[in-house]
Amino acid sequence: MKPSKAPWTRHEVAVHDANDRLVAMCFGRTTEEAEDNAHLISAAPEILEALETMVDMVEMNRFIQDYAMEIAREAIRKARGEE
Repeated sequence: MKPSKAPWTRHEVAVHDANDRLVAMCFGRTTEEAEDNAHLISAAPEILEALETMVDMVEMNRFIQDYAMEIAREAIRKARGEE
């Protein structure tokens, strides 16, 4: 799997990759819902990385658990638009 280069950023309802190429246009019943969808989509690379790291850490018997939890929390904050 080779998605567009991270990080992805949100510009209102549009999501762009690190090269400023359009990744997604988000829609919703309201502008607020469309912007919330864009927050979630823009966090996709971080969410994937956080989950992959957490799986690796659990498989290594919780080694470096604090690091895995912190990047997961960062991805969650970005997905919620709290960054």
